[in-house]
Amino acid sequence: MSLFAVFSASTNGLLWLGQAATVEEAVRSLNREMPIAETEPSEDEDFISVVPVNSAEAAKIEALEWGAPAPELANEFTEVSYSTALQLVSDQH
Repeated sequence: MSLFAVFSASTNGLLWLGQAATVEEAVRSLNREMPIAETEPSEDEDFISVVPVNSAEAAKIEALEWGAPAPELANEFTEVSYSTALQLVSDQH
């Protein structure tokens, strides 16, 4: 398991931070806490950003005030569209 952070692509606000094996599992974990189908994205392509983080980065992210920009992170963000996120959670068994 790795640590992942999931951010709103439109606000850069942290939506979920926790352990997951893959980007897809991080999206499913977010969905368990905040059902994706109940959200209204501003644009389909501009929905969430998922990034693997280490424990030091996770601590920095957890300490952020709401709306503060994400700190510099070592890994690349994976952009996930609204339709892709819905597909990932509907494929969940």
